[in-house]
Amino acid sequence: MAGSTTPFEIPGLPDFWQRVCSASHALLLLDYDGTLAPFHPDRMQARPLAGVLPAIAALTGLDGTTLALVSGRPVHEIQELTGLDNVIIAGTHGFEIFRPGSGISQELPDSATASNLDAIEQVARGLVGAELAERKIATVALHTRKLDTAAASDA
Repeated sequence: MAGSTTPFEIPGLPDFWQRVCSASHALLLLDYDGTLAPFHPDRMQARPLAGVLPAIAALTGLDGTTLALVSGRPVHEIQELTGLDNVIIAGTHGFEIFRPGSGISQELPDSATASNLDAIEQVARGLVGAELAERKIATVALHTRKLDTAAASDA
């Protein structure tokens, strides 16, 4: 990297930063909750921070750059909260992918895994209630953002 020092060494890949700087294409993956938008007790009120959407618009216009938003949320929630339909969105922990012009594709679990997830969801509902237990495509999330510290720790 011309004019700068290497931020840190990557074991087994000493030329990592040189390769990054000379790459012909960049991939920028951005997490939604807690990165582009602050956490909010009401998940559908977690709106992007000021300046995020214009920055995304600028980045999507760059040649040699691919931008993708990554989230544990379903794709439709990210689109509803941002209004974006021109960037790749990896939702529900990567089991759902939106590609502009191609729509959404999903990787569904097999029946045995789905059955196990159903059982796990029931356990999660018993721990935090139905409102805070969320079944996703291939995961179960146990949301603790509305719980006090002790209850969240217990869950």
